[in-house]
Amino acid sequence: VQGADGRGHKLLIPWLDMFNHRASSPHRLAGRTDGMLRVLAGAPVGAGEQVEIVYGTSGTSNAEFLGHYGFLDPAAAAADEALLRAHPHARPLLKQTALADDEAVLAA
Repeated sequence: VQGADGRGHKLLIPWLDMFNHRASSPHRLAGRTDGMLRVLAGAPVGAGEQVEIVYGTSGTSNAEFLGHYGFLDPAAAAADEALLRAHPHARPLLKQTALADDEAVLAA
């Protein structure tokens, strides 16, 4: 949300943090700049139906999803490619280990 200092801030907001992310969700979080946070239904919602919202934008990369929310989104591939184009020096570094190597480090 936008703070009094004019900068964006990440917040953990009771109730709102119960909404999961789905990139293709029609539902949106609104009010980030006016202080009146609300979830806007972009489609009819049936009783008992899970409501998911979109975290970030179509330009949000998995680096941001992982850093801010602790998950990866396969739908963020285009944003990941844009991030790599902006930082071409990172591509060779990412090739230094294989996925199996990274998983072994994380499992240890």
